Amino acid sequence: MKKCSFVSLLLLGALLASCGDGETPAADKNNNDTNPMGNDTATVTETDSYEYPELDCGGEPLRILNSSNAWGTYSAIDFEEETGEALDDAVFQRNSGIEERFNTKLEVTEYDIDQAVSHFSTVTMSGEDLYDLTYLRADNLPSPLTEGMFYDLNNVEGFRFTEPWWDGAVMKGGEIGDDNALFFASNYFSLFGFDATVCVYFNEQMFNNLDIEFPYQLVRDGKWTLERFYEYASLGANTNGDSSFAWSENGNAVYGVTTWSNGVQALLGGAGAYYLEMVNGEPVLSVTDEHFINTVNSLVENLFSVDGVFAMFNTSDNTKPDHYEVMFQNNRTIMTVAQIKTSSRFRDMEDSFGILPLPKYDEAQDGYSCYISSTQLMMGLPITSLNTLRTATVMDALAYESYRDVLPVYYEVKVSQKGLRNEDSIEMLDIIRANRYTNFGEIFGWTNALQSSVYSKISVGNADIASVIASDLKTVEKNIEKTMDMVNE
Repeated sequence: MKKCSFVSLLLLGALLASCGDGETPAADKNNNDTNPMGNDTATVTETDSYEYPELDCGGEPLRILNSSNAWGTYSAIDFEEETGEALDDAVFQRNSGIEERFNTKLEVTEYDIDQAVSHFSTVTMSGEDLYDLTYLRADNLPSPLTEGMFYDLNNVEGFRFTEPWWDGAVMKGGEIGDDNALFFASNYFSLFGFDATVCVYFNEQMFNNLDIEFPYQLVRDGKWTLERFYEYASLGANTNGDSSFAWSENGNAVYGVTTWSNGVQALLGGAGAYYLEMVNGEPVLSVTDEHFINTVNSLVENLFSVDGVFAMFNTSDNTKPDHYEVMFQNNRTIMTVAQIKTSSRFRDMEDSFGILPLPKYDEAQDGYSCYISSTQLMMGLPITSLNTLRTATVMDALAYESYRDVLPVYYEVKVSQKGLRNEDSIEMLDIIRANRYTNFGEIFGWTNALQSSVYSKISVGNADIASVIASDLKTVEKNIEKTMDMVNE
């Protein structure tokens, strides 16, 4: 495996409108599923067979542009050698096996996550064939997506998108336009998307002290709802002799639940309140629906406006004691809404923790819904790449082996606490994985301003969002119209 150093190419030229010998006939499309979130119901324990294609790459590398420096999220896709860490070594062994099987080398170029898209756009506009695949920050993609810098993956042979080693939520929900074009994909070759998924952590010792039964069975029974979430948050909130719930580093107050801005948005989505949904390639706004408004009212009335039950102090500096992750780590909150990657911080906690999906609105809701942060990395195939069939064949095999061999190790690492194996949380991780959703309004840049306006209201306990929706909705509709016109040209 070869790691490339920083590349700086500011070549001028025309964007390639087509490619050479690598173009292949259109593959079967798979957007007949009307589920707008496209939840993947496969489990990691399946022993799916895989037929490896006959392919000899002749030593030619698979060149990948990857995004790094991502706030502690696991973004590594390649290692020069084994490190002794279980997950790193599983990644190394996966890559080594595929390299030997197909006579290729993984050649990974890493850019900072906030610079990678700019670099990619510059290189692609130059017409230079530098990368076969890219893993780029999703909410930075609107411009390259609409400017034709990626292949329509549904027109590339070699990918097996209907199989469980690909993220069904992205496959089904990401198709857009009259031709159901698919410009990005997600699999477990990069674990970033899973690591960036939002879930609920609860302090098991605090639950025991309050005589609260662990919610794992509620999840299994489909009864892990906002009502239960509110109940446990209320039971956990306690001033413990402090004069109020005002934050004090040296105080004793314990809070019900804490989070950060994306956690607030995630609770909406967990309850099935989406800003928009993708249905058969078309964005359908749902932010004005009765269910969205009802969910906002419920969260504000029972959580965001209740002192002590909900607390959100410092959401940016994760070294400070009032940061939501540190508060949970130091037993100052009974629950926190955070990304799966945060579990790495909790391994050495004095108390044990459990992992749960985001709560449903009520028991009638069809399944759980766990938001993947908009900073997730999406896989794309640059329009400048000249051998799409070879690239797709190797990547599909990498995706399969990631699903089969790497993902189980990832599960173990995420729930590891003082050498103990948390079987319940491993099961919860699989439920979370099978019920993740992507907010395509963020990826295509349609709803970002609206989401910020809604957040600024509800996070401080104000449910009066009608005015901000009315104010921002026309801009959202114009953004959508612009994108759809470009896609359907």
